[in-house]
Amino acid sequence: MSGRRIEFSGVSAAEFNRKRDEWQARASSGRLPRAALRISNVLASFLSREYGYAFPTDLKLAETIGSDARTAKRGLAALENAGLIERAISIKRGAGGNVEGKIRKIYLCIPSAVSYTHLTLPTILLV
Repeated sequence: MSGRRIEFSGVSAAEFNRKRDEWQARASSGRLPRAALRISNVLASFLSREYGYAFPTDLKLAETIGSDARTAKRGLAALENAGLIERAISIKRGAGGNVEGKIRKIYLCIPSAVSYTHLTLPTILLV
């Protein structure tokens, strides 16, 4: 399931905080595995207002929640499957275009609404 990215860059501090808090409320109210709930509780604190995304490493997330990197990865995967985050990898290039590393960007998202328009209720016949 994918979601719609929340736009954070270029907004006031109050709007940034409101959007971040709204995302945290949605993430903690869903039916997510424990690892995902633990990650969602700290992920927003890594969010950059300047860039509009978070970029913590799995090890930093794991350290923050007091767990291991595998738990952090499971939590991120569950958040992504729920449409609450989107992960993107960017190549970091140095002088001369040489690859120096990768940056993982984690965007907070609002899950797309599930459409039930294709479902029909059975007709009940009263006799």
